[in-house]
Amino acid sequence: MFITKMFSRAVRAVVLPSLALCALGATHAQSVGPQLSFKTLNDFEICQRQSYAGETCLLAMEAFVRANPRAAMEAGKIARLNYKSYAALRFFEIAAKQKRSDICQDEDVQLAVVSGLALPGDYPDAKRARTLFVDQCFTQQVAVVVKEVGSESGDSYLKRNVCPILEKHRQAPPSCQPVAVAEVPAQTSTSEKLPQLDKNTITLGYVKVYSGQEGERVTMAPIKDTKLFLIRFDGVDSPWDGKVMLHQEANRGNDSADFWTDHGSARWNSLARRSGMLTVYVPGYKTQNGFAVHYAEKLSQESDAKALLKAYQP
Repeated sequence: MFITKMFSRAVRAVVLPSLALCALGATHAQSVGPQLSFKTLNDFEICQRQSYAGETCLLAMEAFVRANPRAAMEAGKIARLNYKSYAALRFFEIAAKQKRSDICQDEDVQLAVVSGLALPGDYPDAKRARTLFVDQCFTQQVAVVVKEVGSESGDSYLKRNVCPILEKHRQAPPSCQPVAVAEVPAQTSTSEKLPQLDKNTITLGYVKVYSGQEGERVTMAPIKDTKLFLIRFDGVDSPWDGKVMLHQEANRGNDSADFWTDHGSARWNSLARRSGMLTVYVPGYKTQNGFAVHYAEKLSQESDAKALLKAYQP
């Protein structure tokens, strides 16, 4: 009996604190999940100290600011210091709607705008940055933006997003000048031709879709165990619009490649990848300098390799 009582006490000594810890852990987990809410902006620092997922803290702060828009400017500064600068734009967007006179000259706002302008054009934060810069802060921020664009070499999202705006206002720096066509030749004479393929033997890999700023779309998928691709062009004023065409990849090294196809008696480089940037050239449509596209994740997920292959007519 004595041994039994001692064992029972020992079990309670271990189990009860453990149960208490489990209960505390459950309460704690509930407080930091997707429904985490802030009572003040000071809760952000507490959230970060607890090593919660950064996105959880950011979303909780955003929910707080939408309910308390007067805190937007301060929240934006907190976000810019703790995340990529463009993460602050969602807060500065709210602050801008309050017609604050100091927002355009604020250094944090300027840094966030430049950071957002360097994103692919259809990203939400890129659109926020463009709206703040063009519609509200152009006069106060143009010198900062011009300086950033002027320091860019080669192609970049910042130049793609900003140069047309600066050119319209006649304030574009020399770096906005288009890349010479000779750097990315669109057409070269060659005896090399694409192979003849039996459509029924083609197996496609993962389909990727890229979109341009004016609704252009490029859908491409590799043919397994080859350097060949099926590529479809949509939204282009060209005989190639809506066509699926066979292409071959030509590796140029240093993360550069051309994707070419037969066109008349010559080889036509339809896509040029340079440092992760993709520029498209199709006959009769913006052929002088091509047009830029960037990866569209949602469209890629919705794409269908079978449909792309079915539309291919060798």
